[in-house]
Amino acid sequence: MNLTPRDQKTLSKLKNAHPLLKWIKKHLRKKANHLTTMKKTPLGQAARHLNVAHKKNVVSNFIELYKQEAFDLLISEVGKYPDFYSLALFGIKHFTHLKGITKASWHKIVSSLRVVAPDICEELTWETWRSIRLRYRYRSCPRLIKNKIPYLNELEKGKGSRIKPLASYGDDAVILFLNEVQNYPQFYRHTVAKVYSADKLRTEEAKQIWKKILAVMRENYPGVKEQAVWSCWRTCRRNYRNPNDVKVGRFKEHLRFLHKMTEMKKLERTEQPNNKTAIHHQSLRLKYGLGALDLMLQEIGKYPEVYTVYMPSMVFVDDLPEDGQKAFRKVLSVMRETYKDVPEDMAWKTWRKFREKYHTKNCPKRYIGKVKYLDEWRTKRTITNEISTSVRKGRSCATVAPMRESSVSSVSSVSTDTYEAEEIEKIGTELLKNRSSFVSTMDSFMLNNSRRAALHLIKGVSKHRDFYYLRLANHTTPDTLKKDSKELWTMIVEELKKKFPSG
Repeated sequence: MNLTPRDQKTLSKLKNAHPLLKWIKKHLRKKANHLTTMKKTPLGQAARHLNVAHKKNVVSNFIELYKQEAFDLLISEVGKYPDFYSLALFGIKHFTHLKGITKASWHKIVSSLRVVAPDICEELTWETWRSIRLRYRYRSCPRLIKNKIPYLNELEKGKGSRIKPLASYGDDAVILFLNEVQNYPQFYRHTVAKVYSADKLRTEEAKQIWKKILAVMRENYPGVKEQAVWSCWRTCRRNYRNPNDVKVGRFKEHLRFLHKMTEMKKLERTEQPNNKTAIHHQSLRLKYGLGALDLMLQEIGKYPEVYTVYMPSMVFVDDLPEDGQKAFRKVLSVMRETYKDVPEDMAWKTWRKFREKYHTKNCPKRYIGKVKYLDEWRTKRTITNEISTSVRKGRSCATVAPMRESSVSSVSSVSTDTYEAEEIEKIGTELLKNRSSFVSTMDSFMLNNSRRAALHLIKGVSKHRDFYYLRLANHTTPDTLKKDSKELWTMIVEELKKKFPSG
């Protein structure tokens, strides 16, 4: 074989690189063995799905993992539950969001699939069905299933035409709508980001105003759909700043009230350049007087579940834990006895901003050092933090040591693996000898229970994506979690207690 000089040079490089290639092959083999082990776990299945999802569609990925038999069973099982497969699923992104009959149907479907594929990943199964349901009527539907699922074919045939947009009623309908909206500043000041339908409006006041606007539209255009009117408003509210927008540009004369709203907001921010966040405090005081703010602060002092909560992530009253929501609405009902129709969102924003600024230089002079319950709460919190810091640094070993001793003695009784118990006892003994050592929360958990309990806890959490996606930096205890998250946590803990009853 005649080789060119260039080919000969390449061949000599490959021969010299042989040891390096051997090393790469060895390490790739190790990684492959690790991945093979991981594939057997639910997390491994999910990870494998995520790694190949960009190469293949979800349906092909599901079939590759669990074979055609499991996929056929999924399609046939779903067909038994019309209440489930008729769901559009646009707003239902995860199976934990299902409720009532549909939730029960989903559990039955997954149970049936586990007869064929015991290690099936529920996350991947949900994504597969959701992908099918969302894409079935569109071009992006995989050829494998396109027009081949009889019950979905019937469902698509039975659907009426899509909602007729408000613009199809003519420009006069849009102008009438905008003229009506501009009568309600407390409505149009609200953002519409992530509010895809009117029933998702975040305050009761906004919902009531919307009903009035819709009633006017239906008097003049009896057949108009609520979603068509809302879509029109959402488009205008989001794009009014762009005069070149195809849909909104021609109505710019009738959208001036939104431009004025923007100018007013800028003006309000510049009125107090050193205290830009005081706008909500100012608006409540201007509308109802100082007495309203004084009364609110006085009433909130009766409810620690409101004033001890960490506020920055809580934009609305509904973001509070359930007991906090009830308490704040009690405060609001007392305020409304004296100051009628105080908006809930205004009262909440005023309190939220006041609470954030009270212990800073931006606190209004009138209230510096006057709200005693906030001062007392801050003092208690400071003392607690100092004690916990001293414990971590080893300055309070005498109080920590008994807890460690009892935790070490409990390891043997909890763990059924003798070797594991001995290993953890060795660790515990070393920690007791060196009492100034820092024991992490997970180490402490394993000392009190066992390594198996810790692994079981992690496995339990891994089944609930809605829970492990939560940002927990502001939640020092489960009590501050929202209702859905708190229920998931309770369920995880109950499962752990059943598995390890003596822990």
